[in-house]
Amino acid sequence: MEEREHIALFDRYISGEMDAAEKSAFEERLTHSESLKKTFEEYTTFSAEIAAGGEYGAIKKELGTIHQDLHGRKRSKLFSPKFLIPVGVAATITLVFMISPWNRMNDSTMAENNIYEPLANHSNDGYGESDDALIMYEEMVTEAAGDANPDSAQADVEDLLLRDSLAQINLSPHGTAFLISEDGFFLTSKHLIEGQKIVDLQQKGLGLTFEAEVIYSDSILDFSILKSSIKTAINFDAVPYEIVEETPELGDAVFTLGYTKKDIVYTEGVVSSETGFESDSIYFEVSLPSNAGHSGAPLFNEKGNLIGIITAHLSDKQAVTYILRPDYIQNRLDALSDSLSIDLSTNYSKKNASTKRLIKLYRPFIFEVH
Repeated sequence: MEEREHIALFDRYISGEMDAAEKSAFEERLTHSESLKKTFEEYTTFSAEIAAGGEYGAIKKELGTIHQDLHGRKRSKLFSPKFLIPVGVAATITLVFMISPWNRMNDSTMAENNIYEPLANHSNDGYGESDDALIMYEEMVTEAAGDANPDSAQADVEDLLLRDSLAQINLSPHGTAFLISEDGFFLTSKHLIEGQKIVDLQQKGLGLTFEAEVIYSDSILDFSILKSSIKTAINFDAVPYEIVEETPELGDAVFTLGYTKKDIVYTEGVVSSETGFESDSIYFEVSLPSNAGHSGAPLFNEKGNLIGIITAHLSDKQAVTYILRPDYIQNRLDALSDSLSIDLSTNYSKKNASTKRLIKLYRPFIFEVH
């Protein structure tokens, strides 16, 4: 999460813009995460000092002036004496967030070069369609049609876009998503799909490549819910795993299936800590090798129950991997049940199945994110 998102999150809480569920989750995290609590207190303190000095309004006003200056008007105001103090205060706030634990790095981890690192694969960034793809598509159809048959022109454009899409999905996935309902609902990490409204998913085993809509994102818990079309959802069977809300215990055996490359990868490990990075209680730690592309992958216990979502690891200790706890996932899904109507009633657990049997059973429900 970037600094501006931290500030926006704090501002939304202070101004009362959060809904009840998000506010509760944020306050829970404030209670259990010393790093977040410290950074929030620093932010509120600096905000109060700025407001008390009447400088907050000056910053906003001068930022507007800078915006105009940078687009063709006089630039000298940027260095005017009256702007030196507000810039200094703003720079101080920025510096606080740059060095804060909320930016996933403290003094000790800096000394060890040991950084909290989300597990999205960014090697293919810059390739693919923008959020304006639909508008571009319509413009292409209109331009291609001219005096020709509109249906024929649309078919030509669809063929072009299909070939472009096939080229894109042939690249390594950005990460992983997994089905939680046969109606076409998926879970993945929010940081993996930051800023996207539509996400390309692929399941080679089922011969499926399709678009899913981002219908919910949670900045505090760092997960998103995706939804495929009804037409796509008819290809899905009942989900063969259930979310278990009990906190995993130290030493519990776990495994995951994710896309750290073009093919699915199985990895196993054990629960090594009941809390996450800097003792954050929303997460727990597993000793499990993880790499770019593991973001959004499901974590299962040895019985095959879903017990979390892989989020991040320590940069030079990839076996130290952090997992979003299952009780937080289930509580948020429960809070959203009325608005999203996610039906988990057909999900089931395969009793007394071997790990090899579970891997074979689960593979069709784990998807590449492009």
